[in-house]
Amino acid sequence: MAYEIPILSDSFPSTAAVIQYRLVVLTSGGGVKPSTGLSTGTAAVRPLGVAQDKTTGSGRNVPVMTFGVSKVAASTGAIKKGQYLRQTTGAASTATNLGGTVKAATAQSAFYVIGQAMTSCAAAAAGSQRFISMKFPV
Repeated sequence: MAYEIPILSDSFPSTAAVIQYRLVVLTSGGGVKPSTGLSTGTAAVRPLGVAQDKTTGSGRNVPVMTFGVSKVAASTGAIKKGQYLRQTTGAASTATNLGGTVKAATAQSAFYVIGQAMTSCAAAAAGSQRFISMKFPV
């Protein structure tokens, strides 16, 4: 079962609808929006933290945990306790396990690690919402 140990949280204005327990990134204007994965440019956009609540649109404040252990939505693959995690790519949607979720990092993707799994979950079909506890940053 996923659990949380909040250490540092802050509120940011949303620039789009945000899904609870998904990764968010900081925009140049100081707001947050759903993470859609690493940018293809040299900026290598990394998540700011995990949204602790949802918003239905822009301009609403959303609490974001930036340090500690947070519940986070898992992608479709299995995740084992202790594995290093990276963000998934894709548009954030409640109908999929993409966009702002996490998955196990492989040797080839170790550069993109953002946290470590504190709980486990089995693989599941797309659309099955599962949550694990993630310690971050690493």
